[in-house]
Amino acid sequence: MSSALESLSPDDTKKLDNFMKVAKAQLQEMDDIRNSLKDLAKGVAEELAIKPKELMIAARTAFKNDLEAKQESMDTVVDILNITGHG
Repeated sequence: MSSALESLSPDDTKKLDNFMKVAKAQLQEMDDIRNSLKDLAKGVAEELAIKPKELMIAARTAFKNDLEAKQESMDTVVDILNITGHG
């Protein structure tokens, strides 16, 4: 055990325990939300005959507002493939 943890006061132990309880609950909430979004994407993608992965990429791109950066990166990849004859 690290020396910092060996000398915890009862108050510090309670704070640490409280943190762990809150962190576990919030991590579970995040996991539940993530799974709910995956299910939503799967349902919409199925209805529209597109891949859920592509729908999620579109959602993340819209959220991060980084379409231009992704396009530039993909343009470079395409150039590399074309130059090397692997495109």
